[in-house]
Amino acid sequence: RMVMVTAANAVAVIVFILAGAIAWQQCLPMIAGAFAGGWSGAHLGRRLPAPIVRTITVVVAVLTTVIFFARAYF
Repeated sequence: RMVMVTAANAVAVIVFILAGAIAWQQCLPMIAGAFAGGWSGAHLGRRLPAPIVRTITVVVAVLTTVIFFARAYF
């Protein structure tokens, strides 16, 4: 499953690069942030108890949903 997702994402990246559809000035800082967040989040997730990680995940997801809903409809 992981190999299929990686292959699909690799093909998408190649298509976007060839189409010139990547804003590199915005993309590079986002890549660095995603890498740092993924790395630190994985380490933090291993140190915290599972219920706390689940609670944080749900709270962030709900807040993000509420913010995007409010921006779109109000």
